Amino acid sequence: MKQQFIVNTLDTFKTWIYENNRRAVPSSARITVYRPGGDLRLADDEAMSIASDGLLSYSLSASQNSEPAENYRAAITYVLNGATSYATLSPVRKLDDFRG
Repeated sequence: MKQQFIVNTLDTFKTWIYENNRRAVPSSARITVYRPGGDLRLADDEAMSIASDGLLSYSLSASQNSEPAENYRAAITYVLNGATSYATLSPVRKLDDFRG
């Protein structure tokens, strides 16, 4: 299932990292979010929060969440057991505002 965000609202990007089919708890994580079809960045190497269960999260401001589109791409760099690893999550979708 794609992560979906409502345009022009505050929202939080959330994901887990799995290692050997188990949730991992990285010591640090950073996220870069790319706009659809290119290298323009919505968020550039921003720190992510890490919960005790390993849930990684990054808060999106309303201004970061202002364009409806599909196929945003999120690249995460994280440190687990002293080693740096990478994860790419794609696509991420932003929905039009529900106001009618």
